Amino acid sequence: MMQIDRGIPAPVDTSRDGIFWRKYPLPDLQVGDSLFALGVAGQRLKMAAKNYKFKMQGTGWRYRSRMENGGTRVWRIS
Repeated sequence: MMQIDRGIPAPVDTSRDGIFWRKYPLPDLQVGDSLFALGVAGQRLKMAAKNYKFKMQGTGWRYRSRMENGGTRVWRIS
């Protein structure tokens, strides 16, 4: 027989996708807001936005990105 336990917190998501986009405040972006990251961090920001868009599939969360000034800027557009 198995015992049911209550009140034990679930572990933090340590999957690559879970950590990857959580490094950036993407959930806090309002439509029209943007984030900028320099160099390699900019490419990671772009990938994080792509992963977050996939996670938010069906909610209308969309973004655009552009390389500028040695980094990448990501805008939330809807």
